[in-house]
Amino acid sequence: MKELLPYINKSVEEVLGSLSFFLPELLLGVLFLLLILIDLFLGKKFKNSSPLIAFAGILIITLLTLPQFEHAGEVFFGGMLHLTTFSLLLKVLFGLGMLFIIAFGVRDFPIRHNEKGWGDYFSLLAAVLLGLNLMVMAGNLLMVFLSIEMVSICSYILVGYTTRERLPAESAMKYVLFGAVCSAVMLYGISLLYGLTGTLQLNSDFAASLASAAPLAVSMAVFTTLAGFGFKLSMFPLHFWVPDVYEGSTNSVLAFLSTLPKAAGAGILIQFMHATYGFDWETWLAVFSIITMTIGNFQALWQDNLKRMLAYSSIGHSGFLLMGLAAFSQTGEKAVFYYLVIYTLANIGAFVIIGLLAGILHSENVNSYKGLGFKMPVVSVCFVVLLMSLIGIPPAGGFVAKFLMFSAAYEGYTVNGNVLFILMLIAGAVNTVVALFYYLKIPLNLFLRKNEGIVVMARQHLLLKLVIVTLTVLTVILGIFPEAVMRYF
Repeated sequence: MKELLPYINKSVEEVLGSLSFFLPELLLGVLFLLLILIDLFLGKKFKNSSPLIAFAGILIITLLTLPQFEHAGEVFFGGMLHLTTFSLLLKVLFGLGMLFIIAFGVRDFPIRHNEKGWGDYFSLLAAVLLGLNLMVMAGNLLMVFLSIEMVSICSYILVGYTTRERLPAESAMKYVLFGAVCSAVMLYGISLLYGLTGTLQLNSDFAASLASAAPLAVSMAVFTTLAGFGFKLSMFPLHFWVPDVYEGSTNSVLAFLSTLPKAAGAGILIQFMHATYGFDWETWLAVFSIITMTIGNFQALWQDNLKRMLAYSSIGHSGFLLMGLAAFSQTGEKAVFYYLVIYTLANIGAFVIIGLLAGILHSENVNSYKGLGFKMPVVSVCFVVLLMSLIGIPPAGGFVAKFLMFSAAYEGYTVNGNVLFILMLIAGAVNTVVALFYYLKIPLNLFLRKNEGIVVMARQHLLLKLVIVTLTVLTVILGIFPEAVMRYF
């Protein structure tokens, strides 16, 4: 026992020394517990206390993340977590995105009028934010698995939060079953990687051990581990759950589900790629990129339900994300981060508008929007601008985001001469044109088609309009001044 004392003292000192780097995550854990207690004791008397405290708490925690940029490169808790510039930028993006989602959730009818109450909803958002932060900081395969599972379990509950209705319950069940299979496959892959390397740490020793292993075994281990990341990214062939889950979920949950887990999946995949640099990531990610963006955009062409349309669109955007990841370079990582920022703003904004209009029209079919543009000009113009960003039309930020992706892919081709990169560029251009056709269904119905019936206008919430306008303005400003984001990378 005496022989172990020095190691115990060293471990305790290391844990205590790591707590300062873990402060935002500790506070998120406290916020999660606080929201549960507040809902339990004050939920009925002060219904709005949960969202107000959740918003204020996440805002403060996001601000506390900013000083951590001075410690970028730190490794703590025995290598379990890494603070990198990319992970810190993503943590800030998660915090800001979650603030918009909380504001949306306050006015999302299925959440606000849920028979279970809504306190648990906001506590789950705090818990899932903690999981997202851990995902992008993970430096150990065990932490990778635990953080992905934390995000997944919270996401399952959020999708099924309104299970009194048949469709949300069915969507939640499909999501759970598909996610469980992906988690099991990923865990098998992690076990193979441990067997090949003898370590779970994603560091230079891990990469060296993997480089000396049999190529076939390495490929099998990497592909099975990739199942967990691919599930979050909704990339081919792990995209089948997306349209059904999107259709059955509430819009505020979709605003989260379609953006932040995707960003976390990209962040953790970059970390994994650096630890397995001997694997031919360029070729395989280029193949996945081409197939993913093509399936997503061409399937979206036939959709009239806006949730299913944006679901397939989300798959298409995952293909574009993989384009930047396939470049496997500093330029590619910058492009991926900028793309994630613009996509997060535009997609959250789109779902806020869909939620607002669904409360007025009681429909999420694009044909129900006929003639609505002139009756709700502010919301409709914002919707068109956000769709321009998702397509990639200037001056919205999506144009710059796609330009950076194409630039990173072309740079990748000049470096390694892989013909697949040229095919990926061609596929990207074709899919951008295809996206134009299904996205333009919305402004076509808003402004160019008349509605013979009388639209009964419900009370329009100022909070949702404020969120929509803010997201639209940010998307345009960052499209005109992309350096406002890029300079921090």
